[in-house]
Amino acid sequence: DLPAGLVNSTNPKIAAGQDIAGDESLREQLHKMEIEIINTAIGEAEGDRRLAAQRLGISLSGLYRKLGESDRQ
Repeated sequence: DLPAGLVNSTNPKIAAGQDIAGDESLREQLHKMEIEIINTAIGEAEGDRRLAAQRLGISLSGLYRKLGESDRQ
């Protein structure tokens, strides 16, 4: 019953349908997934952050802001 994006997730807990909440809030979990997606996009763009941002549909400054937020958490 899960959407294909969740079933095919790189997070094994999500793919296995396990309880993933643990002690983290939904906001914290979403932030971690967002950073994982951004880092994957940067890797696929061979380190080109401008191209990664373009592929993700966000501005370059937005990408940097989101990455900066991960440094503070």
